[in-house]
Amino acid sequence: MMKTLRRMALCRLGIALIVCAGGCSVLAPQKDESKFFLLSPVGESGNGVPASQGRSLSIGIGPVSFPQYLKRPEIVTRVGPDQLKLSENRRWAEPLAENFQNVLAQDLSQTLATQQIEIFPWFGTVHIDYQVVIQVDEFDVAADGQSRLKARWSIKDASGNLLFATQTISSSPVSADEPAGTAALSRDVGDLSRQIADRIRWLNAGGAVTSKS
Repeated sequence: MMKTLRRMALCRLGIALIVCAGGCSVLAPQKDESKFFLLSPVGESGNGVPASQGRSLSIGIGPVSFPQYLKRPEIVTRVGPDQLKLSENRRWAEPLAENFQNVLAQDLSQTLATQQIEIFPWFGTVHIDYQVVIQVDEFDVAADGQSRLKARWSIKDASGNLLFATQTISSSPVSADEPAGTAALSRDVGDLSRQIADRIRWLNAGGAVTSKS
């Protein structure tokens, strides 16, 4: 009887070891292949042109609104007019809308030679000379190797009155050594910042209130 029980126990142990051996490879931790990316400023410090010959202007950036398809950590590639692909292992290192807004602020700071850049929302006691409101409609890289930024933006005065409104469409080639296209997208943000800076200088010089489509 004891021998029989011993055999049964050994059989059960053997079965358990076989099951464990078969399942260990499935349950073992998998290597994380994720790579993380950020946009970066494209302006060069010290090369900016002030919008005013007196004190530095105070510029408010925001709100900056993003489409729902970009509110995710995965980097998005446009594979067709109505089709998008999410990367399996390429991620934004921080929320894209925040990264975009911060990089735009840095680009504008350098382009307009001012350190007085406020990110929305700001305290009511903060003085803003010009507020830039942006609605991003597209911001991705296409399968043909071109980035694309499409954004509607406007400039308001300190009282919230609309001074100027237009749309920017920018595209840059994606080089072979930038798998996520972040350098090209950063150049597009830099292009947007230059257009905004040029319009702020124009308004500050007495340009007429207008809008462009």
